[in-house]
Amino acid sequence: MIRNRRQTEPTLLAAAGALTDALLRRMVIVRRRHAPDSTLDELVMALPGYRDRSVTKQVAKDAGDDVAAARRLLDTELAGNSPLATMTRAGGLTVDDAELLAVLIAIDIDPHRRRLMTALSGRNATITRSLLSELFDGDHDAPLTADDSLGAAALIAIANDGPRAEHRIWAAPATVRTALGLEPNDPDLPTHRLIDTDGDAKHTTDLVLAGGDRGTRRSTAARLSGARQLLVVERPVTEAEWEAAVRTATVHGAGLLVELDDELPTAGRRWIERARHLSWVISSDHDLPLAALPAVAWSERRIDTEWPSVRRLADLLGTEAAKGRRITSDQLDLVERSLPGMQDPRNALRRLASGELDRLSVRITPRRTWNDLVLDTEQHDQLRDVVRRFRHRNVVLGDWGMAPGDSVGITVLLAGPPGTGKTMASEIVAGELGLDLFKVNIAAMVSKYVGETEKNLEAIFDAAEAADVVLLFDEADSIFGKRGDVSDANDKYANLETSYLLQRIERFTGVAMLTTNLASNIDTAFLRRIDVSINFPMPEEAERRRIWDASLPSSAPLGEVDLDFLAKTFRIAGGAIKNIALTAAFLAASEDRPITMRDLMVGTRRESAKMGRLVDVGQFGPYAHLLNDHH
Repeated sequence: MIRNRRQTEPTLLAAAGALTDALLRRMVIVRRRHAPDSTLDELVMALPGYRDRSVTKQVAKDAGDDVAAARRLLDTELAGNSPLATMTRAGGLTVDDAELLAVLIAIDIDPHRRRLMTALSGRNATITRSLLSELFDGDHDAPLTADDSLGAAALIAIANDGPRAEHRIWAAPATVRTALGLEPNDPDLPTHRLIDTDGDAKHTTDLVLAGGDRGTRRSTAARLSGARQLLVVERPVTEAEWEAAVRTATVHGAGLLVELDDELPTAGRRWIERARHLSWVISSDHDLPLAALPAVAWSERRIDTEWPSVRRLADLLGTEAAKGRRITSDQLDLVERSLPGMQDPRNALRRLASGELDRLSVRITPRRTWNDLVLDTEQHDQLRDVVRRFRHRNVVLGDWGMAPGDSVGITVLLAGPPGTGKTMASEIVAGELGLDLFKVNIAAMVSKYVGETEKNLEAIFDAAEAADVVLLFDEADSIFGKRGDVSDANDKYANLETSYLLQRIERFTGVAMLTTNLASNIDTAFLRRIDVSINFPMPEEAERRRIWDASLPSSAPLGEVDLDFLAKTFRIAGGAIKNIALTAAFLAASEDRPITMRDLMVGTRRESAKMGRLVDVGQFGPYAHLLNDHH
């Protein structure tokens, strides 16, 4: 009576098909009592589970016997380990639910059954509530609502349009693929990954994790969730994405870990309350408000900031390069996955900064060294203190348990006149730490549209933390300046931007260097958050002499020059000295000769004019006549 399905079809699906065929045949027999239909007879005889059977001679009792036999076979197969059997157990389905799902799948995968359903319903292979009720003929009452087992597991779809009896019902495509032994490949599933855990599949209470980095929250979830596997998804946005997440976790028999980048939406709370067969984990970098949590039993775990494994970093970068670096376990995973393709892990670390940082800032690869910076001992020691804070913060804040200030990051203020070496000092610190320096492009970051500046700043800080780089805010007065009285809307939003920066820099875990010509221009609330403040004064004569020497290297051809006179006579900053030396070098190179005192005098006069200073020829002393010789 019941023949085998194709050899490639799983045994359980064969049993599901046999039950479906028996139900369909019984349904047609009942209908033919009222209206004989030769077309239906032909379709029934073409069903894969039957052959050479005369519908007209079949009696209802025999059809009922077929249904009972097929049901017993299906129930036996559902106790096995096939994908469909695993799915029904993971979804917490009743026997009735499992039979109904098996029938929906059997109809979906067979064209003969779909043709018969079209003939029975009068619509293209449409299965409605009323048709299912007729098919099962009172064997069991499956309400098929969004909140019952099948709906809560998102294994089926219900189109709730029109009268309730005409609601269309079908097995979700991912459900059918899983039953066939294929990957679900649900197109609505958000970015995801499946991870193994140490769980024993005992679902007790849902877990809420807050704080720490994402990788630490994942490892904690794997340890505490109770599920044997966890489907990790970025926060679903649409209803279809939530359904896909629940369905995929169900067919894999996994728990569901939702990683939030904001609050838990209403749809999320509804699905957590509905899909109680799953072990749920909600992961967020901040505490969620109680009102946002679902009305179910849950256990919360607060994760303190954890410092990365020094050994793991040292294996990647070497012991010295690993000192003080603080990147998340997620970022370490990305770096490790990029090898050996990237070959050098330091290049992989730099690539973490690609994207927002490159769009909103200028990458500076440090090349300057301590020998290039002319400062007195006090300033040098303060700069080296920045390096010490970075390299030893894992020990002091982690191993020793010292309480940090407002932030575990390092914020440095460099104040002094233009050209005194503030930007160079930032480059040297970054180079000493083995990090790239990103100079924030204020013009690209600041927007006239409300909220866009804050959005850009958030992107910069997030990217800088991800890649572990040094951020340089040159001329920081423009965005870290003092808040003023509110006289119009512009003042109001400018103050809001400053207030946002105050909060964000407190949370910044990296190194931020701020430069300004005058420290008093910086908002006092920022000054309280500064870890190291360094004043860059105008260089004195001895320092200027050293800068002149450094600006005219031994590789450059020099004629008769009086650097002592230049250092003593012109009280200018190191940046101006370098500009003068460059101007003189280009003058000499254009005439293919060594650099002379005349070139340096011309360069000095041009630099003075550029800075808006009155040029007194008498100030050039015994070399004033050289200016008259220049044309």
